[in-house]
Amino acid sequence: MVGMPTPGDVQWVRAKQLEEAAAENERNRLAKQARKARLALPPEERLAARAASIEAKWAMPAEEVKAAQQAEVTLVAEVEESG
Repeated sequence: MVGMPTPGDVQWVRAKQLEEAAAENERNRLAKQARKARLALPPEERLAARAASIEAKWAMPAEEVKAAQQAEVTLVAEVEESG
């Protein structure tokens, strides 16, 4: 019959599902370890670590800062020349 999976297909899908489940279990295990490690820290250190994490997400890389500053200087120069 057309469309029926072969035993090899079923076996491959099952192996893939098991592999994905194992990977998810590992991610969860590592997340749980990280959470326990964070909770073991004193509150001040936890807050400092969280603040540093948030700051790192919002910090601009140095080359982006330089590019933005250069663009601003160029814009100011253009405005001064035209005005």
